[in-house]
Amino acid sequence: MTRLSTMTLVLGAVALAACGGDSPTAPTRAAGTGLGNADAPARVTFQIVTAGSELDVDGYALFINGRLNDVPVNMLRMTADLEPGAHTMWLSGLAENCEVEGENPLVLSIGAGEHADASFEVLCTD
Repeated sequence: MTRLSTMTLVLGAVALAACGGDSPTAPTRAAGTGLGNADAPARVTFQIVTAGSELDVDGYALFINGRLNDVPVNMLRMTADLEPGAHTMWLSGLAENCEVEGENPLVLSIGAGEHADASFEVLCTD
């Protein structure tokens, strides 16, 4: 390989990396900073943190737009690909001694190619 073709190859790789290319490690954008692709799904990362005593042993029901998802009491991350638009999510099926601290349900508006975080904090008492 000649020096000119090597330099062209390196410059091409740098330009592709700077633009994000088709790499699966391209940066994730925060909500409100769409990627500009109207066909790209909206993404949500969920976190459920349960604290206290006598935790709910059978987990919870996480509803996303009315669709049931069984989840454990402490779920670090789960990503969902959704249609762009408004989405309602709520946590249900808690033991009598547990309650969600904060908003429940959550309503998120997410555009095409955007990413949002949804977090539920549950406190269980004696």
